[in-house]
Amino acid sequence: MPKFKIIFLFILSSILYISSVTHLHAQNSDRPVLIISGSETNDFLNEIGKPLLIAAGIEPISVKFHIMRDPSLNAMALPSKDIIFNSGIILRAQSVDEVAGVMAHEIAHLSAGHHSKLKSELKNVSLQTMLLGVAGLTAGMISGNSKVGQASMISSAASGQSIMLANQRQKESQADRLAIRYLAKAGYEPHGLTTFMERIQQEQKSTSMPPQYLLSHPLSSTRVVEIEELANEIRPEKLRPKPKKRTLNRIKAKLLAATTTVPSIAIDKFSNRLNKNPDNFSNRYGLAVAQRYAGKLPESQRQLDSLIIENPEDPYLLRERGRTYIDWGKPAKAQRDFQTALKFHPKSQDLQYWLAFAFKEQKKYKKASRILHRLTNKYPKKASYFYLLGISEGKSGHLAKGHLALGRYYALIRDIKNSIWHFDEAIRLYPQNSAGENNAKAAKRRLIGDIKKIKAR
Repeated sequence: MPKFKIIFLFILSSILYISSVTHLHAQNSDRPVLIISGSETNDFLNEIGKPLLIAAGIEPISVKFHIMRDPSLNAMALPSKDIIFNSGIILRAQSVDEVAGVMAHEIAHLSAGHHSKLKSELKNVSLQTMLLGVAGLTAGMISGNSKVGQASMISSAASGQSIMLANQRQKESQADRLAIRYLAKAGYEPHGLTTFMERIQQEQKSTSMPPQYLLSHPLSSTRVVEIEELANEIRPEKLRPKPKKRTLNRIKAKLLAATTTVPSIAIDKFSNRLNKNPDNFSNRYGLAVAQRYAGKLPESQRQLDSLIIENPEDPYLLRERGRTYIDWGKPAKAQRDFQTALKFHPKSQDLQYWLAFAFKEQKKYKKASRILHRLTNKYPKKASYFYLLGISEGKSGHLAKGHLALGRYYALIRDIKNSIWHFDEAIRLYPQNSAGENNAKAAKRRLIGDIKKIKAR
């Protein structure tokens, strides 16, 4: 690949990376199209991450793990303490130790405060040269003379970009060293990080386009060797019990079903695998999930029925069958599955949410609202909980409460116009000087105050 294109890709990825940090942090809510959520994937990442966060001296409850629907190999840690894995990372991982290795590296960036430092460097050193470089490349493209773009890009970006690259490589090396220490302290095999990095290195050799991970995590020629040496030197005193390979495989199967653009392709993949090994749990599970996405609900239910007969206390299987019943318009059956699942996983907010959804679908609005009030009190930044609460309260005739909940929902997704309208409606409908009216007025004041702060920046 021409040198100027590689430089452009790195510059563009850096700009997009900083933009994504700002965007995701500002939204402060789930992106349902991009972020894959659910109790099983969240529990899997939390189980791996908790000992690593403790090893890093970070309060586990302060960090949230997410999986983004993206097949490329990439991961990032945001200043908001959200750690995001592209689904490609999990799908390509060969072991739980590899997942832990990538996670430890991102946790190390958080503990070392690298992202705030990177933003400062971009502002003070590189941003102007970046923009000049992009402008120069554009000029070359418009003029039809690639040498103009190449010369402008290299001359304008060279000094600032080389400083940023050197600083970023230094941060990556520091994060590697910290990650190995965290892995060993937490009882994971530190070589999980080295095997993942070796796979990235092999991908780099086999393609002219650098893997996305390398654009935000530069990999020098000596970095893998240094990680390997450190992993040999720093060993865990005792390896901790960790999720079994079967757990990773079922997560991968579920992600494959969720991220394959055309569900029928995923169905064919799982069916072909099952022709060779009909009893494989992960492929049977993935097939059931893919069938649900494809709208083949009777087939999905039958597949899940057989899995649940074999694993009657598995809350995640019950959750998936409940989702199938919801999609099928059978909320009473879904309710039973969610309630049974909660007996085995009583703290799952995801299962509580879907139980409330099943109640709402059966017009049991009071039962739904009771659950949702508990959820919104405990998780006040989860937009979807407020939306369902607003609908449930409104349907049960509590219009003021419904408008207040919807006002909070729209505030969380930054739809200011709709948020203010719902807060005003709540203020109008609540009795004067009531607690509800005061809450609505306070929520509206906070929203307006936040808007003023943003405009003043």
